[in-house]
Amino acid sequence: MHARSPDDGSAAKTGDWPAGSGLFSSLRFAAPPIPEGRTPKRVLLTCATSLLGSFLLDRLVRAGVAEVRCLIRARDAAHGLSKLAERVRGHGLDFGAVEGNVVPLAGDLSQPRLGLSPDAYDELARTTEMIVHNGSFDAGPALASPPAETVVSGVRALIALAASERLKPLHHISTLLTIAGSGTAHLRYILEDDRPSPLGTDRPGTADSRRAAEDLVREASSRGLPAAIYRPHAIAAAAEGVLRSGDTPIGAWTRAIVDTGAAPEADLPLDFAPADYAADVIVHVLRTQPPDGRVYTITHPAAGELSALVDRLRNRGYSIRDIPYDRWAQDVSALIQSPGHPARQLAPLISETGTATGQMRPHWFFPEFSCTNTIRATANAGLDPPPAGTAYLDGLLDRFARSGLLPPPSAVRQRPSDAATVVAPGERSARLLSALTPRISRFVRETSAYRRSCTHGLALEDLRRFVAGELPAQLTEIAAFERMAAEFGSSPAGDLFRKMTQAARTVRPVLREAAAELEVDPAQPVPQGAVDFGCFMTELSHRARPGAAAAVLRTNLLLWCAVSAELLLTLRGLASTPAAIVRYLEQFEHPPVDILSTCADVLVAAVELGEDGDDIAAAVRRAEAALRGYFKTVVGDPVH
Repeated sequence: MHARSPDDGSAAKTGDWPAGSGLFSSLRFAAPPIPEGRTPKRVLLTCATSLLGSFLLDRLVRAGVAEVRCLIRARDAAHGLSKLAERVRGHGLDFGAVEGNVVPLAGDLSQPRLGLSPDAYDELARTTEMIVHNGSFDAGPALASPPAETVVSGVRALIALAASERLKPLHHISTLLTIAGSGTAHLRYILEDDRPSPLGTDRPGTADSRRAAEDLVREASSRGLPAAIYRPHAIAAAAEGVLRSGDTPIGAWTRAIVDTGAAPEADLPLDFAPADYAADVIVHVLRTQPPDGRVYTITHPAAGELSALVDRLRNRGYSIRDIPYDRWAQDVSALIQSPGHPARQLAPLISETGTATGQMRPHWFFPEFSCTNTIRATANAGLDPPPAGTAYLDGLLDRFARSGLLPPPSAVRQRPSDAATVVAPGERSARLLSALTPRISRFVRETSAYRRSCTHGLALEDLRRFVAGELPAQLTEIAAFERMAAEFGSSPAGDLFRKMTQAARTVRPVLREAAAELEVDPAQPVPQGAVDFGCFMTELSHRARPGAAAAVLRTNLLLWCAVSAELLLTLRGLASTPAAIVRYLEQFEHPPVDILSTCADVLVAAVELGEDGDDIAAAVRRAEAALRGYFKTVVGDPVH
C-alpha cells in the first residue's frame, strides 16, 4: 500500500488562500518520530539549484549528511544531476566535493507525489530523516518563480511527506518578504514569532503566498510536526566566488538604479544575507536547536543604507540622480515589463507596495524586525558574515561587472535631469516622518539590556535595579506630561499629553506591585541613566514646542515598546521572574497605535505652522541618547 500524497484525495481543497489555506483534515502527525540529537543521514533538499540552495547543499554535506536528496525539475535523474552541477559550479562552489553525497530526484513540487512514482515516493517517505524546503525569495528569478498557488500546494505536499511513515522535521525556508505590508497595520517592529499581518490587497501575491505557506507550517507545528521557519532577507552573493547574473535581489536593485539613472529618495535599509552566511546559520540551527516551531530571521547584522550602494556606483562613474520613491518605482515598473530584465526580481516589492495608488511609503510598508531567536541560537558559534562596508560592496560590484549584470558607465544611456519637482504636502509629511523615525532594530541590538538578556539572561538583581530606576523616572515623566498638557491647552497636543498622563498613572500601581514583589529597597540608589532621563524630560516639558514634544513621545514609545517586547521574551521563559514585572512590561509590549497616530498628526501640523524641523530632529536625537543611557545603567552591559 502506497503512502498517500496530498493530491490523492486527502487534501481539503481550498480556493480562498491565504484566508483559508488550512491543512487537509485527514492528515495526522502520529507517526514514530525520527530520533533527535544527531546529524541526519538522509535529507531531502528542495530548490538546490538556487544560490542559497547550492550553499545549503554544500553546508549539509560538510556537516556530515551522508545523502542529500535534491528534488529538481528535470527529465530524469541524469539530467537533474547535470543541471545541479552546472548551477553549483556557477555559484562558485566545488561540485566535486558534494557529488558523492547527492541523490538527484527528477520531480516537481506542484505534481502529485512530488512528481515521483508511487514506489519512489514511498521510499522517500520511509527513509528520509529531515526535509529542508528552500522556499525563499532567492529560489529563482521572479520571472521564473512558481505561481502563488504552487508555493502553497508545494508546502502542503512536503508537510504530508513529513508526516508519512516517520515524523520528519521540516525546516521551511521562507523569506523576510512575508512581513512586507505589516507596516500598514501600524506595526513598526516585528518579533520573529509574531504572525505577520496580511497585505490586504485584492489579489494574492508573492508576500501573501509565502505568508500562507508559513501559516501551514505553523499549523502543522501546533498539531505535532517538528518544524522551524527561517526568514532570510534578500540573499546576496557570498563573500567569495562566482556570481550568476540576476541571481540576487541586491543585483536587481543595482541594475534598476543604473538603468533608470536614479535612486529613490528614501531611507531604505540595505539589508541582505550573504548566501554562505545564511546557509551556515540555517544548518547550524537545524543541527543544534529543537524544531519547536520557532522562526529565525537571517540578515546581515551590520547592514547599512541603500545610499551606500548608490555612493559606490557614483564612485565608479555612473550618473545617478535622486528622485522621489514613487516616481522611481514607476520607472522600475517599466523595466519589470522587459522580458529577462534583472529588475524583474523586484516585481513583488514594487507591485505589492501599492505604488498604483501612490500612497504607500516604504518606511512604513516594510517594518523593522527582530533577530533574537537567531542571535541566541548562534551565540558563540563563530558565524560572522563578511563586513558590509565599502570593500564588500566594491567586491560585489566587481563581480556584477564580470558577470555582465553591470554594464560599464560608458554603455549606460544618460538621461536628462528632471525639471524641478514640486513636492506635494503629503509627500513632505511622509519624508518628515521617515526622517524622524528611529532605527528601532539598531537601537534594540545596541541596548545593553537587550544584549544582556540574549547572552547572560536577566537576574533578579537586574530586575530590582530596573524597577528602582523606573519608580522615580515614571514620576518625573508623569509630571512632564502634566506640564505639557497644561502648556498646550485645548489643542491636539494638549489632548495628547493629557491622555499620556492618564495612561502613565494607570500603570503606576502595577509598577509598585513589582517593586513590592522584588523587595526593592526604597533607599536603593537611583541608576544614573534614570536620573539623566528624568532631567531630559523635565527640560523638554519646560522648553519644547508641540512638534518636538510629539516627536520625542513618538520616539520614546517606539523604542521603549520594542525593548520591552524583547525583554518579555526572556522574562517569560524564566520561572523565577516575578509575575508583577511581566504584567508591567506587558503594558508596553505593543505600541499604542492611536497615540502614535496622534503624535504624527501633531508633528506634521506643527511643522506646517512653522516649527523648525531641525529643532525637532535635535530633540529626537537627544531622546534616543537619553533612553540609551537609561538602559545602559538600569540594566548594565554584560560582564565579559
